[in-house]
Amino acid sequence: LDLAGVAVPVDVQGESLVPVMRGEVGEGWRRSIYYHYYEYPSVHSVRRHYGVRTETHKLIKFYGDDVVDGEMCEMYDLVSDPDELVNLYDLPQYGDLRASLNRELWRLQEKYKDTTFNLTAGTPARIYNESYVEKWTKEKINYVMRNMELIGDEEQFLPS
Repeated sequence: LDLAGVAVPVDVQGESLVPVMRGEVGEGWRRSIYYHYYEYPSVHSVRRHYGVRTETHKLIKFYGDDVVDGEMCEMYDLVSDPDELVNLYDLPQYGDLRASLNRELWRLQEKYKDTTFNLTAGTPARIYNESYVEKWTKEKINYVMRNMELIGDEEQFLPS
């Protein structure tokens, strides 16, 4: 949006990459990213989860009714294990790293206002009004239907 000179809507999260492209990134630039994947079951068949990734590590928390005990955690060293084959989360020697990544995860959840979702519900906190969610859902369904070539490029399966 920044490159296009378009104002950033209030409901859009994230930061412009323009300073990175210009080589103007200073100490204030983010050192980690937060993500939340909650579309399950879906095309990708990836369980609901949220996590934080730094340059060197990743913490993932899976949640939902289909997860034993309601939550399952994974933590990886992306330098020594880039294929994420060895889960370090429960290993005692990584307790300090685990605590640090959890603190960063909570900080980012607070920053992005993703703190009140119900771990057994299908979606995160309702930070968007219902009309926005309804419009977005219809647009997404129309997009999927077009990609599957079930409707034409100009058609709408569900009117927006």
